Amino acid sequence: MRKTWLLSCGIVIVLAGGGFPWPGASAPLIVSPVEVEFRQLERDIPSLYLINGLFLSADQSKSLAALQGEGKQVTDKIRLDLNQFLLNHEQELNQWLEETLQAGAVAGKGRGGASKDWAQRQKVRKEWMDLLNAKGSDLDDLAGKTLAVLTPAQADIVSRFVPCFIPPRDFRSPERVGQADGDTSVGETILSRLREVPREKQDQGLERALDILVPCVMKNQHAALTTEEIKKLRANLSRDLDKMIRKIQVMNDADFQLEKSKLVQEILCLEEKQAPESDSREVLNKVKRYLLNPGIQDILIRRSGAAPASDSVPIITQELQDAALRERGKPFRAVGLANELGLTPTQAGQLLPIIRAVVERRQRIDEQARQIMQEALPAYQALVKELADQQPASRTETTASRYHQKVKELFEDDYMKELLVAEGQVDLLLATDQIALLSGQKKNGKSKAAGSKKPNDKITKEIRRRATAVFDAMDKASDADWLKIKSDTCRRFIESCVRNSLIDRQDVDVAAQSVRAEQVLDKAHKMVQTDYLRAREDLIVEICPRRNQPRPAVYGWKKSHGDPLESLNPTTYLLFSPAMETVLERAASRKPGMLR
Repeated sequence: MRKTWLLSCGIVIVLAGGGFPWPGASAPLIVSPVEVEFRQLERDIPSLYLINGLFLSADQSKSLAALQGEGKQVTDKIRLDLNQFLLNHEQELNQWLEETLQAGAVAGKGRGGASKDWAQRQKVRKEWMDLLNAKGSDLDDLAGKTLAVLTPAQADIVSRFVPCFIPPRDFRSPERVGQADGDTSVGETILSRLREVPREKQDQGLERALDILVPCVMKNQHAALTTEEIKKLRANLSRDLDKMIRKIQVMNDADFQLEKSKLVQEILCLEEKQAPESDSREVLNKVKRYLLNPGIQDILIRRSGAAPASDSVPIITQELQDAALRERGKPFRAVGLANELGLTPTQAGQLLPIIRAVVERRQRIDEQARQIMQEALPAYQALVKELADQQPASRTETTASRYHQKVKELFEDDYMKELLVAEGQVDLLLATDQIALLSGQKKNGKSKAAGSKKPNDKITKEIRRRATAVFDAMDKASDADWLKIKSDTCRRFIESCVRNSLIDRQDVDVAAQSVRAEQVLDKAHKMVQTDYLRAREDLIVEICPRRNQPRPAVYGWKKSHGDPLESLNPTTYLLFSPAMETVLERAASRKPGMLR
């Protein structure tokens, strides 16, 4: 058909004139003070339940308050550095974002077509990312120092603390502080009772003992078991405990008192265990969020007997500044995601109304949530005051919990449903390799978090290479020859994509996708030369196979009351964001070639 030199379109996200409205240092974002205060109080309340449950001494309270002060200094420095960075580099950052959206600037890096300032802006971007990541390592060090302030039993309480708004009642009992790993007191009490239980009531006593001991074993082994695994553990423990009962019933009192601790360790497997690395990371995260929470520093200072600092900046003011800085980072992430996906202008135009509808829905949900948050503030503030006095009232807890649940339902139920529907619509517009990148998906059911070093980038490039080869074959062949080989070429292309892609074969209708590929090629064949050249990168993505139906919802994980719960991948939230809406508006402004 045609063989011609092509002005490469690279990643094919293209701007159409005008400056990109990125929020820089001179254009501060409007962040709702009501939401910021609400979210801070939602952090303060669990923090206060935790420190109340630790029963800290005055010296410990003083040490923890000092560590919180160090944490504030770390955060303040990062905040100042980021703001200064934006002031120093706002023009470069905006230009970098503009050029990243322009296909030629991205793809030209390896072909000599990049801007002469590319290396400088890459250096600036790296400095921005380094600043964002700097706080994490410093706070990790402080979290380690915080754990060193606690007794082993208190550290165990932190490890078992369930990050929820209002903890269960039993968390507030001082007895919990004595229930650390290796503690045999509970088991000793149970064995003593079983030793005395009448034979006719032995079965009932055994069942009651298992109700207490099974959770003890799970906790000691740092295990989160399935229902079937718990049944198996209970059966094994019941068998061992039955033997133990017969053993201890024939022991004299002196021998039992000497041996009971050892017997408990034997039956409950209470040997010393090293917590897995994932558990260690989880504990550090809880320490950073709840114990190093600057929102409760004044309360700890009062408990230590010292006077609060009079010149400290209100925590809400600081949180407002941090929220604004987080918002400024979203355009960088949105541009990065769009370019990683390799969205074409056509796809951008198709995605835009879906993204826009979700953004508008989120705005309505945000407005509902702000109204609830405004109503909730007096109840939250009252609960914080009662927790500071270590006398929370049930009525106050119930009122605050009701508001918390209302907001939670808006974002974790209503908004989640909106996202799932929209995600299904997006899946039918993107190529299979783009969906794999979006979800961080791997073949054979394995997965990797999206955004972690582009796990599927090589496969994406391979599929695009194969699609490019199909167009090259069409360009080289005469019209008559192309008609002969078109169907076979398209079928082999789709089959090779499925064979080398990240999806199961049943997710793609090879015959239907082969026909669709032919239709794309027929459209390309009818284009005039200039339109074809302009649209070729768009067409290469368009020819790639699509799924038969939306993929199953792609979830990440979070914990609620100690249980792992599904939550949408963070990349999904970024895709349906105002920042991505702006990116797609720009990308969609370039139209593909027109048909003759």
